[in-house]
Amino acid sequence: MLEEERRRRREDAEKRLQDETFHRQQLVEREVKMRANNFAQDSEGEGVASGGRKSPELKLQVVGHSRIGGHFMSPI
Repeated sequence: MLEEERRRRREDAEKRLQDETFHRQQLVEREVKMRANNFAQDSEGEGVASGGRKSPELKLQVVGHSRIGGHFMSPI
Protein backbone atom coordinates (compact mmCIF):
# COMPACT_ATOMS: atom_id res chain seq x y z
CA MET A 1 0.00 0.00 0.00
CA LEU A 2 2.78 2.46 0.90
CA GLU A 3 4.73 1.63 -2.26
CA GLU A 4 1.59 2.07 -4.34
CA GLU A 5 1.13 5.56 -2.88
CA ARG A 6 4.77 6.45 -3.63
CA ARG A 7 4.41 5.18 -7.18
CA ARG A 8 1.25 7.23 -7.69
CA ARG A 9 2.92 10.37 -6.32
CA ARG A 10 5.95 9.84 -8.53
CA GLU A 11 3.75 9.36 -11.61
CA ASP A 12 1.80 12.50 -10.73
CA ALA A 13 5.03 14.47 -10.32
CA GLU A 14 6.34 13.17 -13.66
CA LYS A 15 3.07 14.15 -15.37
CA ARG A 16 3.24 17.67 -13.90
CA LEU A 17 6.84 18.01 -15.08
CA GLN A 18 5.91 16.90 -18.59
CA ASP A 19 3.02 19.37 -18.66
CA GLU A 20 5.20 22.23 -17.43
CA THR A 21 7.91 21.37 -19.96
CA PHE A 22 5.35 21.34 -22.77
CA HIS A 23 3.93 24.73 -21.74
CA ARG A 24 7.41 26.26 -21.41
CA GLN A 25 8.27 24.99 -24.88
CA GLN A 26 5.15 26.62 -26.28
CA LEU A 27 6.18 29.92 -24.66
CA VAL A 28 9.65 29.67 -26.20
CA GLU A 29 8.20 28.94 -29.64
CA ARG A 30 5.83 31.93 -29.37
CA GLU A 31 8.75 34.15 -28.33
CA VAL A 32 10.83 32.96 -31.30
CA LYS A 33 7.96 33.68 -33.71
CA MET A 34 7.35 37.10 -32.17
CA ARG A 35 11.01 38.04 -32.42
CA ALA A 36 11.23 36.73 -35.97
CA ASN A 37 8.19 38.84 -36.93
CA ASN A 38 9.68 41.89 -35.25
CA PHE A 39 12.98 41.27 -37.01
CA ALA A 40 11.21 40.95 -40.38
CA GLN A 41 9.32 44.20 -39.76
CA ASP A 42 12.52 45.96 -38.73
CA SER A 43 14.29 44.65 -41.84
CA GLU A 44 11.52 45.95 -44.10
CA GLY A 45 12.00 49.45 -42.72
CA GLU A 46 15.77 49.47 -43.16
CA GLY A 47 17.23 52.20 -45.24
CA VAL A 48 18.70 55.64 -44.94
CA ALA A 49 16.36 56.66 -42.10
CA SER A 50 17.22 53.68 -39.91
CA GLY A 51 20.87 53.60 -40.88
CA GLY A 52 20.51 50.00 -42.06
CA ARG A 53 21.37 48.61 -38.63
CA LYS A 54 19.56 45.66 -37.11
CA SER A 55 18.89 45.18 -33.44
CA PRO A 56 21.23 42.49 -32.01
CA GLU A 57 18.48 41.33 -29.62
CA LEU A 58 16.42 40.17 -32.58
CA LYS A 59 19.11 38.03 -34.18
CA LEU A 60 18.23 34.52 -33.05
CA GLN A 61 19.01 31.11 -34.34
CA VAL A 62 17.63 27.67 -33.48
CA VAL A 63 20.69 25.69 -32.45
CA GLY A 64 19.40 22.37 -31.18
CA HIS A 65 16.62 20.17 -29.97
CA SER A 66 15.95 18.82 -26.54
CA ARG A 67 14.85 15.29 -25.85
CA ILE A 68 11.22 16.45 -25.89
CA GLY A 69 11.57 18.32 -29.17
CA GLY A 70 12.29 21.76 -27.76
CA HIS A 71 14.43 24.45 -29.28
CA PHE A 72 17.21 26.39 -27.69
CA MET A 73 17.87 29.96 -28.73
CA SER A 74 21.21 31.67 -28.90
CA PRO A 75 22.36 34.95 -30.38
CA ILE A 76 23.90 34.73 -33.82
